[in-house]
Amino acid sequence: MMNSRKWKNKTSALFTMLLALSLFSCQDDQEDVVIPETAYVSIYHASPNTGGLDLLVDNRQINNYSFDYSEGTGYLRFYTGERDFTITPTNANNNIADTTTTFVNGSAYSIFITGEYTDLRTLILKDDTDLPEDGNAKLRIVHVSPDAAPVDVKMEGSQEIVAEAVAPFSASDFIGVETGTFNFDIEAEGESILDVNDIYLASGNYYTLIVRGYATPPSGNENYLSAEIVVN
Repeated sequence: MMNSRKWKNKTSALFTMLLALSLFSCQDDQEDVVIPETAYVSIYHASPNTGGLDLLVDNRQINNYSFDYSEGTGYLRFYTGERDFTITPTNANNNIADTTTTFVNGSAYSIFITGEYTDLRTLILKDDTDLPEDGNAKLRIVHVSPDAAPVDVKMEGSQEIVAEAVAPFSASDFIGVETGTFNFDIEAEGESILDVNDIYLASGNYYTLIVRGYATPPSGNENYLSAEIVVN
């Protein structure tokens, strides 16, 4: 069993704030600053057999360095409205996935790059912004393993189900959970496939538990099934 690895920023995933995505603009020094409507978008690389990527929004590249497997951006500020999202291999021009989505002012979204290289896809989630109840946190499960069966997530040592039958390339809703340090048991087809230990959930926070990697990796691939907790 593999333990989860808590989210940390990675220097190779630093993202530039391009003019097309910047928050502020003004016509000249004499005029008031115009604050565009803004959405908040995080992006996570969850394709276990895909190498480094470049990400383009409306044909403008938003990453400075190769965006690699298991890396995430945290929330970036995007203009609202319809945006074209394109994925290419690092320093290459061939488009390996693209989608068009509409972002709403003040809303938050998570985009997961999933599947395998020959069938890359995006899972786009609108994130919950309703506050947890006092003393609680909120947690959801995102299943992005390309070969694992649907998963159930339970509190270790009990039959309390946090999420049930989460299918590949899908996510549970955010649910309210108690705060504290917990161990989780991830099951597929009635069998435990992964332990996720010592996860601290703080009051008022939102968390995503990402199930990623291969249950049975192809030859030469070492991205085994694992889990990561990220703070939204």
